[in-house]
Amino acid sequence: MNYKPVQEQSRQELDRLIQDVRSRGDECLAVLLEGVELYVSLGRELDLLEIMRQFERDIRPVVEGTPTALDLHRLYQLDSDSGES
Repeated sequence: MNYKPVQEQSRQELDRLIQDVRSRGDECLAVLLEGVELYVSLGRELDLLEIMRQFERDIRPVVEGTPTALDLHRLYQLDSDSGES
């Protein structure tokens, strides 16, 4: 799944269409188009969230067991303490 952000021009045209439809008095169609706008906004956010979750699942085995910053600090602190003796 590749994340492709919605083009700003498409969003602006959808907003313009909603305003035009509402100005003609077709509230039902305007609400339907606002639902499309909501899907575009939230749907893409959910797609991106799922991509981030998949990345976390893929990368977890790579980073598990690697030393933390605190572990590295202690390791280098021990090396520098033993080198000064």
